[in-house]
Amino acid sequence: MIRIVRGVTVTTGLLALLGLGSPALAAPVVEAEADGTAVNNTLGTAQAIPSSAFTTPVPATVFNPPGFPTATISGAGGETDVDFYSFTATGGSLLLDIDNAPFTFDTIVSLFNSAGTLIALDDDADPADPGSADSRDSFVGTFTLPGPGTYYVAVSQFANFPTGFDCGGVPLTRPDGEFGGLSLTGCAVGDATFPNSGLQEGADYTLHISLSASAAAVPMPATLALLVSAGAGLGAVRAWRRR
Repeated sequence: MIRIVRGVTVTTGLLALLGLGSPALAAPVVEAEADGTAVNNTLGTAQAIPSSAFTTPVPATVFNPPGFPTATISGAGGETDVDFYSFTATGGSLLLDIDNAPFTFDTIVSLFNSAGTLIALDDDADPADPGSADSRDSFVGTFTLPGPGTYYVAVSQFANFPTGFDCGGVPLTRPDGEFGGLSLTGCAVGDATFPNSGLQEGADYTLHISLSASAAAVPMPATLALLVSAGAGLGAVRAWRRR
């Protein structure tokens, strides 16, 4: 089979040889915290999600459209455990989706900016979105990030809300038009604490972080860049020969 890659004609066999065949889902990022410990329970100890984890196509349980590049995190929590994750983004839109089937525990998902200020939050997503067996799986989106920087996502169990979460809020809308949590303003600057923060209890959850524009965009592999460069050169030679 012949494919066109950014204006370059290459064979499927060559793409496979270079590891550039049909796109595949990235493997989930596994939470580093083990049961019975408290590792990533604060902003300062947040587990970083690498840029390479944000890929397409999106998992079947993630809204498509819009099909934003998505990182999937396989974590565990429950009771007083709080799990923090960090990622970098240039701006754009964001979706935060907890998917559990079967249902494990009543999650709260919170979003903090680089200063540690709470900017978005959701407890229940009613009705349940694709991939969730219960409306108590939380969902934030579609949320517009205020600009480039590092952001933090926290997963906790109801009713362990972030300290000072009761600030001004505007409802957000999921891609399917249903309720998607709250965009918050006026929350205490730099307060990313929770009333409770304890050991991981081992209740599994899956967190999807989807970004429309991010520093997590996967760069072009060097082998593909070489093909593009070579293709451009061949195109110039063919044009010269036609003349």
